Amino acid sequence: MTAPRILFLMPDVVAPSGGVWVVYRHVGILNRHGLESFVVHQRRGFRYPWDEGTAPVTTLDELTLTDRDLLVLPDVAAGSIHHIDPSYPVAVFSQNAYLTPWERQSHRDRPDNPYRAPNLLGVVTTNRDNLHVLSRAFPHLDVRRLFLTVSERMCFDLARKEAVVSYMPRKNPDDASRVVALLRERGAFEGVEVIAIRARTHAETAEILARSTIFFSFGHPEGWALPPVEAMASGCVIVGYDGMGGREYWTRGCTYPVAFGDVETYARTAEGLLTQLRSDPAPLHAAGRRASDFIRATYPAEQEVRSVFDTWSWFLERARQFTSDRSA
Repeated sequence: MTAPRILFLMPDVVAPSGGVWVVYRHVGILNRHGLESFVVHQRRGFRYPWDEGTAPVTTLDELTLTDRDLLVLPDVAAGSIHHIDPSYPVAVFSQNAYLTPWERQSHRDRPDNPYRAPNLLGVVTTNRDNLHVLSRAFPHLDVRRLFLTVSERMCFDLARKEAVVSYMPRKNPDDASRVVALLRERGAFEGVEVIAIRARTHAETAEILARSTIFFSFGHPEGWALPPVEAMASGCVIVGYDGMGGREYWTRGCTYPVAFGDVETYARTAEGLLTQLRSDPAPLHAAGRRASDFIRATYPAEQEVRSVFDTWSWFLERARQFTSDRSA
């Protein structure tokens, strides 16, 4: 009898995606600790082009599924559970609870509600805010939170800090362009390099964040929100949207949250930080060091490894029990 496997069903994503990167990372962790796991894509030979690890990748047509396997769906594809044989146990990995297809929950007991599927064992998420949202939405389900960490590449080094502001325009690009345009019109970027991080490798992103003193955050709504937490770990002061999911690590004095859509306050807050950067960057660098220390202490790598292994081990045991109950 083959050992049970954990199969993370993922779309063939080409663009940079923190959520896909996390799945690849966790599949690597699980295999290193004795739980056979795969990233399952749709096209043979496809591999997420931004991954730098060695997570095993396959497709459904290359696998022989058994009811001992645990199938894991991403939040945006939860509805796909209706295309899966109900004898197969399934879990949803929700890295952003706000991507849940809420419109399908208007009638809780409708048969097309994926979160009422009889073979759905529960939901896994990555932060405190999403845990509360999902637990309230689906009180009949087991909702478990695991912990993430930040790559060791993201670290504070005062000697590398420059008069650099960086941001990722992929999320809410209209707000990003408005804020940047407002600041340019006012001459707030004089003497400051502004870098829009687009289609960069993880190593290239780490290098930009290492040089940056300020990071503009535009993601909303978000789960754990990888870009700002990586920027904090790299010693950046953060201004912008916490995405709601980031509220657990946006710490006073290191971060400057702005209400979503309030472009004027965003630009005004950022302009104050830019003025400080030009006149005396030392207080910003000190805040960046505190931010980096906080992230490292709060989200250590060993915590991620332990929680990933424990969480998915628990779901494998649930899957075993599910299969046993069906055959009884």
